[in-house]
Amino acid sequence: MARIQIINRTKKTEGKITLRFRLRDGREIDLYHKSEIEADLSDLSKFEADGTPKKRANFNRKLHATIKERISLMQSVYDEAVKEGKTLTNELFESDIDLHLHPEKYQHEEANLSKLLLLNRFKKYIEDGLFSETRKRAYWVTYRIMERFLIISMQEEIKIDEVTPDFIMNFREFIINEWEFVKKKKWAYLYADVTKQNIPDAPRVQNTVATKLKHFQAFMRMLEDTDEIVKSPYRRMGRENRLAALREQYADPINLTVEEVRKVINTDVPESLQGTKDAFLIQCALGCRISDFKVMGMDSVAVSKEGVPFVHYLPQKTMHTNNKREEIKTPLLRFAFDIIKRTDFNLPILKYVSGKSGFNKKIKDLLKFCSIDREVGIFNEEKKVMEYLPLWSQGCTKLCRKSFVDITTKVQVNRYAAGLHKAGSDAVNHYSKLQLSDLNILMCEAFGEKPYKVNKNLEIVEG
Repeated sequence: MARIQIINRTKKTEGKITLRFRLRDGREIDLYHKSEIEADLSDLSKFEADGTPKKRANFNRKLHATIKERISLMQSVYDEAVKEGKTLTNELFESDIDLHLHPEKYQHEEANLSKLLLLNRFKKYIEDGLFSETRKRAYWVTYRIMERFLIISMQEEIKIDEVTPDFIMNFREFIINEWEFVKKKKWAYLYADVTKQNIPDAPRVQNTVATKLKHFQAFMRMLEDTDEIVKSPYRRMGRENRLAALREQYADPINLTVEEVRKVINTDVPESLQGTKDAFLIQCALGCRISDFKVMGMDSVAVSKEGVPFVHYLPQKTMHTNNKREEIKTPLLRFAFDIIKRTDFNLPILKYVSGKSGFNKKIKDLLKFCSIDREVGIFNEEKKVMEYLPLWSQGCTKLCRKSFVDITTKVQVNRYAAGLHKAGSDAVNHYSKLQLSDLNILMCEAFGEKPYKVNKNLEIVEG
């Protein structure tokens, strides 16, 4: 057992001193502890070096209890270190004693360190972020990719101010080639709870990589704005490297022409595809995102004072950043209105969008049945060549949105054909604003429909 003694090397004969202790265990262990305990020399003279009171001495009982408690703590810290096989230096010995004496100080420091860890801070950023649920889910996918990257690269303890441009480029490389780690048994446990659709089985495409890096860029920009880091590593990458890492690549837009939409409208389909046809045509007529379309019902339908039926909604994707809470209002084309009236806006196919029998898969089946087989160019990321495939093979909910935008854009004469302003000029929005009735006329023109009017009970009264 170690021997612990009080050290008194002062030449003073009166006054107070701060107690020092010495722990020895054989010839190899010789440790010192400078305490914060103050003792009057007159009181200390009544104790032996090991802290026990001298015989028949009228000793200070409070000081005795304090000395006894400190010696017991020193012995406990030493025994714990021996049990753990830890080699104690004097600095470590003092640190371990201080940890037992002031645990709250170390808990505070540990909490501060936790806040500085990259993964912890990224997690808090996502939890506190004003994102739509869809975008938040996308951020969580990025977070889990980052988590796996840090584990595999043994950088779990990296702090927010230690992220460098090289770190970002290494993260980019990991996002692209993560599929190679999936195949290794060593890392199998990292993918045990990952959904199948988020486990890569091939190199990720450039657009996916760019999206994930932009998520991380937004996080680093926030840290810079809040002075948690001095400068975002993205701004230290160099312009060319940054643009190359974040660049998204798009082929020519793929969408249905108005003639192809009319072809779907006029094609009789089997009962198994009727629900898909109804939902597909309504979304083509609204141009909304699937996240908004899924939650629509008859309460989303209203009628303007001019008798124009329309759908109104707050876009979920931008709801948290749209301070004005501006609703989207889209006039209902006659073919979409008729479907909504017939179905009461009840579209069961929207319950499952993905999967083998989900809405996206059914759209392909619908377009194939309707012979929407115009060839379109698709860039093959793996082979780095353009492939030409029938349009039906690209059927999905995004195709509805793209088709709506393309078809309606071509009737905006005031923007592109009047010769007053270049395309994209803000002057058009500054001088003019289309009313709902104007939008209705333009949309009817775009889709080859005739304008019509309804009453408040959604009964057609004109057209």
